[in-house]
Amino acid sequence: MKHSIILASIRFLPGLLSCHLLFSQPQQSLPENCATADDSKQSGQNVSVLFWNVENLFDYKDDTITSDEEFTSGGTMHWTFSKLQKKLAHVAKTILAAGQWNPPALIGLCEIENRYVLNKLIYQSPLKTFGYRIIHRDSPDSRGIDVAMLYRHNAFIPLHTEWITIRFPFDTAVTTREILYVKGLLLNADTVHLFVNHWPSRRGGEAVSAPRRNVVAAVLRAKVDSIIQSAVGSIQSAVHSPQSAVRSPQPTVSSLLNFLPTSLPPYLPTLLY
Repeated sequence: MKHSIILASIRFLPGLLSCHLLFSQPQQSLPENCATADDSKQSGQNVSVLFWNVENLFDYKDDTITSDEEFTSGGTMHWTFSKLQKKLAHVAKTILAAGQWNPPALIGLCEIENRYVLNKLIYQSPLKTFGYRIIHRDSPDSRGIDVAMLYRHNAFIPLHTEWITIRFPFDTAVTTREILYVKGLLLNADTVHLFVNHWPSRRGGEAVSAPRRNVVAAVLRAKVDSIIQSAVGSIQSAVHSPQSAVRSPQPTVSSLLNFLPTSLPPYLPTLLY
């Protein structure tokens, strides 16, 4: 998907997120190496979440284990350090503009080559003053392009990170980007679940690309459904527990489920959920 930037604004309500794509889970203990958010609960605030296909954010060096020769000084793009610096500056300025000079708390990125370009983006650009941290790893994609998530450490605490590998049963030699799943605490107010996706392109036509995209859709849907089932189980346990009788008013399971999607369509665009 070309030239795609998706910006969503989430408004917190006490106890629940007013967003159908992000939903609550019981808070877990924090890992020792995670950032510490402000101790106070923050409700009634808007939080920006951005997704962007940055389109071939490569460094200028040849990686001998991926097919990135196009983005080297001797390749067809004649990619150099100065061109990389210019692209990074444009990406940083666009992120700042998207947040109206208050950059998004969460940013999903695709088509980035490695940790090097991400480090330069958040530590050597105008974004360096906003406290971004990185969730990333090298993917098995043949070109070496990855997905990643950036988060402002004073707004978001990662609780769990998972890289979901995609395998095509009808073509085991083909590799593609993983799905990044992140569960975390946002504004110390609620736990959210996010997926960063970069599905196989439609290059070659629908007949060629659809089977692979269907596989990714099925993997994503299965993971999301498993989280929803876990959330439903937690809600039911809370509603039927002895302690729930002293709470007033007590929400019903059906009212809480109105905040959760029941399923995913067979096709989804490249989005951050």
